[in-house]
Amino acid sequence: MHGPTPTPPSRRYNPLLAVAAAFLTGILVDRSIATVTLAMWVALCVLALFLAWRFRRQQAFQRAASFTLIATLCLGGGWANLRWNYFPVNDLGRYAGEQAYPLCCEALISDPVTLRPLPAHNPLRALPASPRSETTISVRRLRNGETWQEVRGECRLRINGEATELSPGQRVRIFGRFERTSPAMNPGSIDWAARDRGRGRLANLYCNQVECVTSTVPSPQDSIVERLRIASEQNLKQHISQDQAPLAAALLLGAREQLSDDEVEAFFQTGVIHLLVVSGLHVGMAAALLLLLARIIRVPWNLALLLTAVAVLTYALVTGMRPPVIRACLMTSLGLAALYVGRPVAVLNLLAAAAIAIGVYNPSEVFNPGTLLSFLSVAALCGLGNWSRLRQTYDPLDELILTTRPWHQRLGTWFGKKGLMLTIASLVAWTTTAPIVARVFHLSTPGTVLVTPLLWPLIAAALMSGLLVIGFGWVPPVGWLLGKFCTFCLSAIQEIVSTAHSLEFGSFYCVGPQTWWLVGLYVGLAIVAWRGLHTIPWRWTAAGLVVWSAFGLFVAGLQRSNDEELHCTFLAMGHGTCAVLELPDGKTLLYDAGSLNSPESASQTIANFLWSRGIIRIDGIVLSHADVDHYNAVPGLLKRFPIGTVYVSPLMFDPLATGGQLNAPEYLREVLAEENIPLREVWMNDRLAVQDEHINIEVLHPPRTGVVGRDNANSITLLIEFGGKRILLPGDLEHAGIEAVMLDAPENVDLLLAPHHGSAGSDPPGFAAWCTPDHVVVSGRNRSRTTLANRSYRAVGAEVLHTSDRGALQFTLTSDDLEVKSFR
Repeated sequence: MHGPTPTPPSRRYNPLLAVAAAFLTGILVDRSIATVTLAMWVALCVLALFLAWRFRRQQAFQRAASFTLIATLCLGGGWANLRWNYFPVNDLGRYAGEQAYPLCCEALISDPVTLRPLPAHNPLRALPASPRSETTISVRRLRNGETWQEVRGECRLRINGEATELSPGQRVRIFGRFERTSPAMNPGSIDWAARDRGRGRLANLYCNQVECVTSTVPSPQDSIVERLRIASEQNLKQHISQDQAPLAAALLLGAREQLSDDEVEAFFQTGVIHLLVVSGLHVGMAAALLLLLARIIRVPWNLALLLTAVAVLTYALVTGMRPPVIRACLMTSLGLAALYVGRPVAVLNLLAAAAIAIGVYNPSEVFNPGTLLSFLSVAALCGLGNWSRLRQTYDPLDELILTTRPWHQRLGTWFGKKGLMLTIASLVAWTTTAPIVARVFHLSTPGTVLVTPLLWPLIAAALMSGLLVIGFGWVPPVGWLLGKFCTFCLSAIQEIVSTAHSLEFGSFYCVGPQTWWLVGLYVGLAIVAWRGLHTIPWRWTAAGLVVWSAFGLFVAGLQRSNDEELHCTFLAMGHGTCAVLELPDGKTLLYDAGSLNSPESASQTIANFLWSRGIIRIDGIVLSHADVDHYNAVPGLLKRFPIGTVYVSPLMFDPLATGGQLNAPEYLREVLAEENIPLREVWMNDRLAVQDEHINIEVLHPPRTGVVGRDNANSITLLIEFGGKRILLPGDLEHAGIEAVMLDAPENVDLLLAPHHGSAGSDPPGFAAWCTPDHVVVSGRNRSRTTLANRSYRAVGAEVLHTSDRGALQFTLTSDDLEVKSFR
């Protein structure tokens, strides 16, 4: 017996959807087409408004509406252009340069201080790490000699140490190093300069010690919001166990910095990192809890709605008005207002209003991955809800039969339905956001579809009890009981996430789709959603997704199909080295992989570049010698890529050659052994095996027993020959090693990596005369130590390029040409 066939409901009127689409499209167009000026946007907007007015006078309402949307598009584009390109004359960023210099300024603390704990010990960390404090300051004056100069602008303040005495609203005098925010230096890396510019910040200020920041006036009394935040943290610390307090602070207040790097990595790898960001889930839970309490104590409905709106706004202020919080707060407030006046709640209209608000608040936030993922998730769940209503049927006979079943069967049926609904919702949200996650984070987490339904009930319980602890923790019995329950839920959440992460459950790194493919995908999904699933057969939608995916894979394959070129890219690693060789046979070889920066940062830089090139496997890594700035990224790369063979010299693990410093090399060897990565020794006159007969990779140095000197002198020196061109990679070759290499017949090379980052100890005059390079790459951060190298190599006619200036340098070799491209 079949139930009644549902009839498609009439489409709800959502006028703000078209307005939001036009406004956001204008923002996107302005950021995509740099040639459009603010004057053009203003002129087009005025023209569109004039035409809309004329057509409205003629009662051509459809045309008038179209030109009104065009005017909205121009308004969005003009607003984005104004925020991106125009700054005050005395803006702080105008005084910043790419090179840091000392600065004394007076400023106002804008945000609460974020404490970054001391990172876990890592033998591959070249420089000692320390706790760090971060906040945002609003600078008022700069000291210029003996006078003070008025300025305006915000910047990020980073302090080595725990600056616990600083609070928002405090006036301080700061002595630090001032510089412009560094742009992305390598393909695939995040452009932090662009992100900061979108937020109106063009510079950074660094302090080596907490004592470099002093208060100029007595600390002001904390604001109401700050006092509420402090009281909330104290309630959580008092009633939540010490082990779970950091997770509670992250889940309820968005203070994710209290978690260790390993804990954050576990949430990230399992695809539930969004739980640690205060978003619509948190705000919605807070609103639902307050309405429930109001119903219990019989507060009048309209008063309950008003109090809930005030409480939601307060919670958003306490947790920080980030874009996801603004979206959730606005949607919740508008929904409460609709209930107050008795109007039906159109969720898509609320979502569109929130999108417009985010665009007005800061157009650059539209491009923030967190903002995109937040809106996409909500839109997908709204679409799922509409589709469920379309498919929903009600059969009284089924309900009657269910009432005759035993209670445990009814309860099992209820749990089964709810579990299925959560799984379907998780699948829809993951499917909708997975392409952007793969594009931005190069990670796919299908396991989250199964992990999220297990976490949802625990998350809801932890949020509810945690919010009650924040609000009523001052009542001893209530605070103690709720704290115990919240601790139990948080422990279960942590256990599930840790187990899934330890099993490497359902997550893997990937290249990620191209931007053009993403735009096509989401435009197509928007069309399907706008037309409705009941008007477009699902088979056509599925076929379109398959065809579009296949086309994206085909285009990506074409980018790696050229078998007549060799690409050699020197990444900008700061003080470090990584040369990526993309061979014509499709193999990828790395020469060194490290930096004086943190191992995590070094491995992420290299991985982002490889993914940007569509590379998913590293066939070999040659480690020149035992200095950590040449290999500390290797363990991180092992987590992200399959690696074929690691090549080292016979002296890599020799205590005499390394001066007895074997902690880092031995740690590396243990990591490679755990991952079953072959470790092969190579020395002078060896050749690396390649399938292409036109490529020859020869080891020029060191000999089997090495030369007198430390590890630098025994750096593996590679000579790569292809198409009549030669590349020489000498690592940190110095002193006895340089002399040993130059005893052989002179080499005429086309491309040279300057030995030891261009230092004077590598005998630049003699080495330049011996190899007479056409192009020289200096991989390093400090240009002042390369003066002799610059002069020596230019004296023999070479072009000298620094990664610190040019960013990543890519050389493309063919049989008859050598092309140079710099990232900056």
